[in-house]
Amino acid sequence: MAKQTLPASDEAFATALKAAAGTRFAIRSKTSLAEVCAMARVTPRYPAKILSERVDFVLCDRATLAPVVAIDLDDARHLVRERSVRESIIDEVFRAIGVALIRPRAQLSYEPDAIAQWIDAVVSRVVAKTVTRTTERPAH
Repeated sequence: MAKQTLPASDEAFATALKAAAGTRFAIRSKTSLAEVCAMARVTPRYPAKILSERVDFVLCDRATLAPVVAIDLDDARHLVRERSVRESIIDEVFRAIGVALIRPRAQLSYEPDAIAQWIDAVVSRVVAKTVTRTTERPAH
């Protein structure tokens, strides 16, 4: 498989993301929603056109390769009305499969510490939801 060339802002983010994530996560880039659904072991119920859409990065659990956080950089393309419709559908897919999605603004440079804080905040919210679900008692 040929190596994908990333746009400059994506490349800058990828470099900072690698530093921020360290060895905690496996990082995938330009991953389709169909691939994310498969990694999450969820049968997608969306049209192929939607499932072929890609997010910029996916952080996966190193042991299981299950997706933990997806990242889609917001750049000038995202300001177009058609893109906002696309984004709302992508948001819906991620909510349905239970994977967090963050959308940082595209820039020419990034601070790894700031990215690490975003990741930690999102992961702690995901863990809190999981703990709440598993510790809730059924109503009698």
